[in-house]
Amino acid sequence: MRRDDERLQDILEAIESAGRFASGRSRKDLDADELLTAGLVHMIVVIGEAAAAVSERTKSGLPDLPWRGMMGMRNVVVHAYWRVDLDALWRTVEHDLAELAAGVRRALRRSGED
Repeated sequence: MRRDDERLQDILEAIESAGRFASGRSRKDLDADELLTAGLVHMIVVIGEAAAAVSERTKSGLPDLPWRGMMGMRNVVVHAYWRVDLDALWRTVEHDLAELAAGVRRALRRSGED
């Protein structure tokens, strides 16, 4: 079984991958590039799966991270794939993931201090 710090690292790596996928790209590219869309959706799934696997104890100790949001977005792209809002996906990648990465990095630094 993977430890919580490993799950946090999985989240960070998925964020970094999404950033590389989107680098130099625009929202219009999501409509034109099926692989870009699939790659970004997959990274959202990875983030949500890893978030869901983090223990409740760790989640409660990191209330600044949007646990419900990470898991909720994953649930939408997995269970309601036909209604994935590409505008929302792009906003998440372009704006929200940088802040999430910063929070995860802080959490990983703290876990390394234990």
